[in-house]
Amino acid sequence: MLRAAWDACGYVLDEWLALPLGTRIRLCASQYVGWGYLRDHPHVAYYAPGLPNGLADELDKATNCSTLTASIVCACFPDECGEDADLYGDLQVYADRYEAGIYDSPCLAVERVKAGERVDKLLTGRWHLIQGWRRLGSKPSGHAFLVFVQPDGSGLLVLEAASIGPRWRTTTLAGLATEYPAGLHAAVLTEV
Repeated sequence: MLRAAWDACGYVLDEWLALPLGTRIRLCASQYVGWGYLRDHPHVAYYAPGLPNGLADELDKATNCSTLTASIVCACFPDECGEDADLYGDLQVYADRYEAGIYDSPCLAVERVKAGERVDKLLTGRWHLIQGWRRLGSKPSGHAFLVFVQPDGSGLLVLEAASIGPRWRTTTLAGLATEYPAGLHAAVLTEV
């Protein structure tokens, strides 16, 4: 059986929840180092409440953008995420969501479980879940990732799934708007 995220990172749950959010995010991301990218049938590196059974595969270490972000959000907010049956589908932006014109389902889900709040503007010094869209329509193309807004205003730190596992990069809000011209939706994550 897959270990819980906090156990995989060397903590018991109470110690885990006492860590700053940024520390928990980085520890969760570290569990994906060396993983590949797999669009269909992605996997997770650890168990977290809110994630469905069957995502674990010790041999096929590959995930995708929304599975990575869903696993991190669920691991960082286990009490909030554990009771919502629709959470994973919303964090994944399942086809029935975008076909209904709901392009911000990850942000709505985070707000619904009280792990964050939808925002129109990114907040300095805070972590955000972002759902970006390159194009909408019959074959939409999007990307889910986490963003930290540097306190000194120097830019954005992005954590995303890539072919090499978790990838960290820096950019600006203007850079994100260029990458995702069809829309950016954001939820600031709760500091607990």
